[in-house]
Amino acid sequence: MCRRQWLALALLTPCATADKLYTHGYAAIANHTLPLWLGQCPSASPCCMAWRAKVARHFALLQGQYEASNASKWAHLHQETKRSWSTGVEKELMKNGKNNHLVGVYDLFEPTWNCDTADRMPPVPGDGPKWVCGLDALGHKESPSGHKPGGGGCLAYSFGSNGETSFEAALKHRVPHCAIYTFDPFLSEKAFPGSEPKLAKVRAAEAAGVLTFVSKGLVGVDTKTGRALPVGAYKGVQPQGLPIRPMMASLGHTGRVIDVLKVDIERSEFEAFADPDFFGGACLEGMRPWRAIGQLQLELHGFDFPRVIQLMERLHMCGFALFAKEMNHWGCGGIRCGEFSFVTSAHAFADFAHTHPSCWPTEAQVASADAQKKKL
Repeated sequence: MCRRQWLALALLTPCATADKLYTHGYAAIANHTLPLWLGQCPSASPCCMAWRAKVARHFALLQGQYEASNASKWAHLHQETKRSWSTGVEKELMKNGKNNHLVGVYDLFEPTWNCDTADRMPPVPGDGPKWVCGLDALGHKESPSGHKPGGGGCLAYSFGSNGETSFEAALKHRVPHCAIYTFDPFLSEKAFPGSEPKLAKVRAAEAAGVLTFVSKGLVGVDTKTGRALPVGAYKGVQPQGLPIRPMMASLGHTGRVIDVLKVDIERSEFEAFADPDFFGGACLEGMRPWRAIGQLQLELHGFDFPRVIQLMERLHMCGFALFAKEMNHWGCGGIRCGEFSFVTSAHAFADFAHTHPSCWPTEAQVASADAQKKKL
């Protein structure tokens, strides 16, 4: 393992290693995303020096994970899984209740970023809550609209509901001005009989001002045809869905930042996050989604080793840093799903600066900023 530069960052010169599991690998990720993380605080102030040390630790931990997971045994399992996936190996695993090597795909990636403030929302045991980073900083996010819903302030998208709105309610309680949109194409009285009680719960939350309900799902784009991939059919019914950018446009959110993006869409996440206009190759082409997302709460489903590896690498390449992880022991057979929470550099720095006095503006700087606002 090559030497890591923890503080000098001159600048975390990546190790030259042959990647066996990954399309790009750690070196490409560091070259592509490190400047953005450092650029959040480029001066030589005490605040920025502390920030650079924190960023250095994140990249050092990430480098170690990529080197460890690139070991021959994991590369071998990756190839074996590719060959055997179509033979029903996951079904057999669940039938026998055995925790075999396929479960190890979720062990390859552990949190590398430490949010200065993180909350489990809502703060209760069980399935449903998500870890969220920097809610206090999010609560202070300025908006030219005065934090009015639908304006330029806090914006949250929650994909996948199944009638459960406790996450949205907890977020609204902590950040009252946040405009929250809940998406679920499977809550329809006509298309999906029996979903009425679940829809009623969501409508009640909407009536209470907690959220706005949208009966569409999140889909990806076919990289060959450029067409939106359909949402997975349920009982022979094909629900409606849109890729992320058209979805934002349909709601009048083009150019906005999604401060909190929660995605729990029962295995459709792999197609949704393959959308080249938002993730995937777009990161390499300069279309950087971290400019449009503050943090991501994502549940991964299944033991599809190659797809999990591909998705995690794609998120790292797009500038996401994992800050929380917990396996779902309440569903998915206890071992088949995992909750992963990521943050991007802009919100990570907002959370950092909010808790570090060395980053707080002086009285003179506040007065100058107020004077500039009055001129506008």
